[in-house]
Amino acid sequence: MDNIYIAKGALAGEVCFAALSPSGKLVTSSERGVKFLLELSAAPGAMSGYVAADKIVGRAAAFLMIRLGITEVYAATLSRPAEELFRAYGIKYSFGNSAERIINRAGTGLCPMESAVQGINEPDAAYEALKAAFEKLGK
Repeated sequence: MDNIYIAKGALAGEVCFAALSPSGKLVTSSERGVKFLLELSAAPGAMSGYVAADKIVGRAAAFLMIRLGITEVYAATLSRPAEELFRAYGIKYSFGNSAERIINRAGTGLCPMESAVQGINEPDAAYEALKAAFEKLGK
């Protein structure tokens, strides 16, 4: 079975993110948002060659996945800006639903993590901006 299907199949119940290494090691998280990816991204390339599945992927998550070295992504919901980013970096991707943008949990505007990476075009700079945004939000 193709690794992306295994990762995609792990997105069940509380699991929001799943990644599978080339050797078959499965990493999952039930944490919503990009916090888990941000923590992993402290080590660039830490998931080199992995495939990943996530419930919601916006531009912020896409930058972190690129920084981690993930080579293929499935998103249940993928924003168009994230799709453009994956295309620009040569990341293979697929998705269930497409969204213009990722909104905040209250549904009142743009997700604060998406706002943090507006105008940024490089994964390391996005990582630093997201770290700063998390510190500012007190998460």
